[in-house]
Amino acid sequence: MFLYFTHELTSRRLRHLLGIGVVTVLFFITNLFANENALTPAWFVRGKILNAKYYSTRRNWKCEELTQTDGEHAPNLTFISTEEVERKIIGENIQEVTSSLSVINSEGFDIFNMTSLRQTFNRSAINFSDDFAYLPGGHWKPRKFNDSSKVALLVPFRNREQVLGVFLRHMVPFLLRQRLEFTIFIIEQANNLKFNRGMLANVGFKESLRFEDWDCIILHDIDFLPRYNNNSYTCKNMPRHLMSGIEKRPKLLPSEFNGVTGFSREQFVMMNGAPNRYWGWGGEDHDLRTRAEVKGFNISRTQWPYGYYDHIPHASHKDSDTEPKRREYVKQAEIYLSQDGLSNLNYPKPEVYFHPLYVHIMVNISKLPRPKPRRNSR
Repeated sequence: MFLYFTHELTSRRLRHLLGIGVVTVLFFITNLFANENALTPAWFVRGKILNAKYYSTRRNWKCEELTQTDGEHAPNLTFISTEEVERKIIGENIQEVTSSLSVINSEGFDIFNMTSLRQTFNRSAINFSDDFAYLPGGHWKPRKFNDSSKVALLVPFRNREQVLGVFLRHMVPFLLRQRLEFTIFIIEQANNLKFNRGMLANVGFKESLRFEDWDCIILHDIDFLPRYNNNSYTCKNMPRHLMSGIEKRPKLLPSEFNGVTGFSREQFVMMNGAPNRYWGWGGEDHDLRTRAEVKGFNISRTQWPYGYYDHIPHASHKDSDTEPKRREYVKQAEIYLSQDGLSNLNYPKPEVYFHPLYVHIMVNISKLPRPKPRRNSR
């Protein structure tokens, strides 16, 4: 009796296991051809396997950089033209995008007010996938994350054409993987005066708000690329220093505030933006930190090692390109805060051009009258 019962129990288990095996095989075969790309399993396309390459359910997103999951992702620092990056990321929609951009650029940015600009852009929206809608000028809008951060990436720029393609190749997929609504603004200084990063940041901030009511801005040097996908570019914990280390200096000092910094829109206004006084490299980042501290903001920093950035090689700055009075200006940062920044910003009408992956703002900034010092109150 015992042997008979054991035999029956074993047979039932075998039949049960065999049934599970048949169902599993049928499920796999069904999913194998469930996607429009008949040779790619649906679970592979949806990216549920960590080592699987993630592609959108539309065939036109064959961008290798979009295959990365959370973790370390060393940037590709080899040269690539912006046109090649645009074709690589936009894919088969590049002609449609180019046509939309040519119409908008020919009509001119200045004819739009905020409402008509958004209406025109929404009519030009291209549905890249079930995940994102794309608007001219590299404005990406997630479809499934209504509460995602709206981020304006402001990149002060001059004489860095050779690294622009490298920057876009890494940053656009990086931000897409984080499911953000974002646009990259390249703010170019269109003259031969010493470079003024702070004033360009202020111009970029004001001009970017003509496109969207951004939740936050990230002021980003073009020659730094985040290595870790875990380095969040969302609008949480602002103000934030997103950089905690670079190639030659694996761990930055706690007092540093350079390279890549983020602020909510309200914080940047309360700080009176960035300083306009620094003509040449250096000092404006320390001034920015002082502004945040004077306003009582707690500055956070991306945890090591996730805040590590790779540096795109380029010609180093000459001593003549630095601001000679930067140390003096930094010491005076608090007393000039309310008088130097967004409050006294003055610049001629910029030239604005829409590209497939970014908005290009060219502005001929000039030195402003010396502001009067005033002790700031919180």
